[in-house]
Amino acid sequence: MKTISILYRFIIALVLWFLNITQWFHRSIIQFISRNRYTITVNIDVSRNDLWNINNDQMSKIQFNKPTEVLALIINERIPDTDLWKFFINSIVFFRKLNIQHLIIYDYEGYIKARETLIMNYVHEYDKKVQSSLPLPTIHFLSLIDCSQTLTKVTQTLCQQVKQNELNPDSIQIETIDRCYTKLSTIPEINLALIIGPIKSALGLHPWLTRLTEFIMIDSYKQIQTTNSYINIVQRYNLIEQRQGR
Repeated sequence: MKTISILYRFIIALVLWFLNITQWFHRSIIQFISRNRYTITVNIDVSRNDLWNINNDQMSKIQFNKPTEVLALIINERIPDTDLWKFFINSIVFFRKLNIQHLIIYDYEGYIKARETLIMNYVHEYDKKVQSSLPLPTIHFLSLIDCSQTLTKVTQTLCQQVKQNELNPDSIQIETIDRCYTKLSTIPEINLALIIGPIKSALGLHPWLTRLTEFIMIDSYKQIQTTNSYINIVQRYNLIEQRQGR
């Protein structure tokens, strides 16, 4: 009986080991397919030419070919402080040349939002240095806490309306929540979102902002350090055929 018990445990351990190996192999295959399917390829120009040296002729050739006023940078990796300032200055300088009206900078943890003042100081210092007269887009620094607080306000508003008999709880539908959220939110819907980092997810960014959003996945911020890499993003986006409905 003791031998049978040991053999039984060995078989169970072997089965569990096989299942773990199978799951690991499955995850690896999914990650490989996802990376190759959804990640754009950007050219890294070793000359690292400055974005602000693009002339007007170049910019006229890389304009968005569809209405694009709201762009989001969803950062899913930790960018070292030594690279953080340059990355965001480059991004802001480039996209404002494309007449972006709202730029959303979102990171789940709020690490970047905590550096909002420093980032904007660098941007203003840069503008003074190059004597730029181009207006900045409205820049929104967001984290998961901001998104959660907005949803909390929506819930509180609906509860208050029910309490005051202004709203029947049985009549609350998705459209009701949508109207309430739109009324409370100061950020319009996103046209284009760049998800930067190994995690291919918006990680809690308002779902109401991304209903018609085109997503482009990029493995790392290190792939967006040159003029050509930004231009490639615009070209990739321009090739996407936007569809609405079924």
